[in-house]
Amino acid sequence: MISNFLSVLALTEAPKAGTIMGLVSLDETLVFQIVNTIVIFLLLRHFLFTPVKAMIENRQNMITDQLDDAKIKNEDAEKLIADYDERIHGIEEKGRTMIREASTKAETRASEIIKDAEKEAELIKKRAEKEIEREKHKAINELKDDIVSLSLLAASKVLEKDIDENQHKSLINQFLEEVGDTSWQN
Repeated sequence: MISNFLSVLALTEAPKAGTIMGLVSLDETLVFQIVNTIVIFLLLRHFLFTPVKAMIENRQNMITDQLDDAKIKNEDAEKLIADYDERIHGIEEKGRTMIREASTKAETRASEIIKDAEKEAELIKKRAEKEIEREKHKAINELKDDIVSLSLLAASKVLEKDIDENQHKSLINQFLEEVGDTSWQN
């Protein structure tokens, strides 16, 4: 590689007078080239660099604004999430309260139904006892009537005389009243 470089230098001509290493000559063209370069630089700066720089700054500002908006929206979203979580918690608590109240009402209603049923059973029991008592008195009265009839029959056979049935009943009823009803109600 070094040998290639040396051969290229050997083949090149010797620099002319007034040139720097044969590339640039020090004459009026150099001045025009420098002026042209400065003019192109100023034109490019005015028509290209400044608008591009302004566009980049606008884009940077727009991105900053978008990031700020995104940050604000994120904060709003977090607030909404917290609000919804709070609402959900409140709704869950309200649901639990409603279930507790419904359970309490159901227990109260069940207790009332049981009390009503017990009262109804007590009333039925009392009615049945009264009915039994009536039937008992009815049976006792029927027994008394049967005893009266049997007594009349026995008395008529003993006396062998016919007494009027109404007289016999009144005599027996009178006898029974004297003896008392308590002995029949055992």
